[in-house]
Amino acid sequence: MSDQPLYSPQSPENSATFRFKTRVNSEFGLSLETYHDLWQWSTVHIDKFWSLVWDETGIIGDKGTHIVDIDSLPSGNPVWFGPFVVLSPVPVLTCLSVLLPQENVAACLATTALGGIWVSAAADFGPEGVLERLEQVKPTILFAIDAVVYNGKVHPHLPKVTSLLAGLADKVHASPKVIVIHNLATKEDRSLWDSSWIDWNTFVSIGKERALGRKPDGEIEWYRQEFDAPLWILFSSGTTGRPKPIVHRAGGMLVQAKKEFAICADLQPDDVFFYYTTTGWMMWNFLVSGLTLGCTLVLYDGSPLKDPSILWRMVDELDITIFGTSAKYLDHLSKHYKPREHHRLTTLRHIYSTGSPLAPPLFDYVYQDIHPNVLLGSITDHGDHIIIARSKAGNGGGLIMLGRSDGVLNPGGIRFGSAEIYDVLDAFTGPGQSPAIVDYLAIGQKTDGGADERVVLFIKLGEGEMLTAEFESKIRAAIRTRRSARHVPSRVSAVRLHIVNTPF
Repeated sequence: MSDQPLYSPQSPENSATFRFKTRVNSEFGLSLETYHDLWQWSTVHIDKFWSLVWDETGIIGDKGTHIVDIDSLPSGNPVWFGPFVVLSPVPVLTCLSVLLPQENVAACLATTALGGIWVSAAADFGPEGVLERLEQVKPTILFAIDAVVYNGKVHPHLPKVTSLLAGLADKVHASPKVIVIHNLATKEDRSLWDSSWIDWNTFVSIGKERALGRKPDGEIEWYRQEFDAPLWILFSSGTTGRPKPIVHRAGGMLVQAKKEFAICADLQPDDVFFYYTTTGWMMWNFLVSGLTLGCTLVLYDGSPLKDPSILWRMVDELDITIFGTSAKYLDHLSKHYKPREHHRLTTLRHIYSTGSPLAPPLFDYVYQDIHPNVLLGSITDHGDHIIIARSKAGNGGGLIMLGRSDGVLNPGGIRFGSAEIYDVLDAFTGPGQSPAIVDYLAIGQKTDGGADERVVLFIKLGEGEMLTAEFESKIRAAIRTRRSARHVPSRVSAVRLHIVNTPF
């Protein structure tokens, strides 16, 4: 194994991180020398660090005199930056969106500018997968597309919307206002519409005519609240029961995004930022946060692999500088395509990979077959096993990501909890079911040398019952309908009868 780094910045002393280190030294009379020195100082002097991040990144708002009580424990949920008011998105209504990229971002920005709480879900979720999330937050407004096109196939969406609305009305007595976006080149069909629904163009026109949310001079009438006001809600993977809503506050998201993008990543207002993501993945929120720096965002709706050249042609045509994707995409691409042989890619500065750890051979693939001089960041985290490598050039040591330490399943880079499958299987248990499932276990089995995984579902049937092809198809169809195609196991196996006493 070569000891030579795959990438070395030409002048690290000119990076935003080193400029920030210089400012820390100047303001506090210190002599920090390395990145590790800066990191260590930031973890001890938390209040001073975040106060300076605020100043360095030019956040608009009243910082106040109190940053945080450094003697408080995280479990105590200490107050940050208070009391103050920030010129930033914050809340009153709750909106859920499952729609096109451009309308999605517009609706998110408008919602948060007026004080709304934003929630989004991927269009490939089944209606029950969306319902079990939304019934916990009771949306006021629902944006939805009428159909999804993926891999050249049209998937009608309005039947799912109707099912979702019925579930919300039944379970939590919620009746959100519905705005529908026409997503096909064909003539719009409103035969499945409820009379109370309105289309996106009408919705926007009403706002323009009435100058809603605008001051007399045309400026947005920003809704200003304190640091801890909620901004958007994301959901856990559903490892133990249904996905849990996690409220992210406006001030925390703003200051974290500014730190991560402006100081750590050195993104600039003239960067063109792309991340291949669905609206159900937190990387969509990550991408949208790039607007806090003034970056131009590139949004893509469709399959990234039907034509493996598509995303790389976008890089050349749109001068993309920051390219984000998943480790699974890079793994699939490496088997079929070498972008460097077909595209210039001269504008690329960074490539980000997440969703799962990036396997060592894929680092070589990126530098050999995509671009030899980009910063490749494997930015996966949340609960992964790691190995800490020795320090080089004062960085305090690197991290080798080994994989998740919890029960999240991750086929093809799509995360979800086994409980999402188990909830569907419960319908096949109990009296009156034939065959009847007695117990079940879903596991992730590593494939492609550990670069990917497949979901294998083991089921235990009642005494004397067999897993027929028809029953297996019924199980798969139920999981696909109630969750999504991504949740369907690659293999379903019946537990042999002589091990019925083996507990799951």
